[in-house]
Amino acid sequence: MRIVNESSADEGLTEIISAIDMAVEKLCHIDPEWERSNTVKRGISAVLYPYYVILQEKKKNSKHLTLHSFLMSSERRPWPSSAN
Repeated sequence: MRIVNESSADEGLTEIISAIDMAVEKLCHIDPEWERSNTVKRGISAVLYPYYVILQEKKKNSKHLTLHSFLMSSERRPWPSSAN
C-alpha cells in the first residue's frame, strides 16, 4: 500500500472531481435530451457528494487554522504607529 501525504491526496481528489464535473458538463452539452442528461448529472453528483463534503470541510478547517495561526503567532507584530 502506498502512503500519500494528505496535501497531495486533497489535490488529487480535487483534480479528479474537477475532471468528472467537466466530463458531466460535456455530456450535458452533447445530449439532446435534457431530462436524461440532468438525471445523470444529479446521480453523479449524489455519488460524489461525500467527497465534496470532505473537501469543503478541509477547506473550511484550513482557513480556520490559518487565521488561528495568525492570531496566536508567537512573533510580535509591530503595530503601526500614528504618523505625526
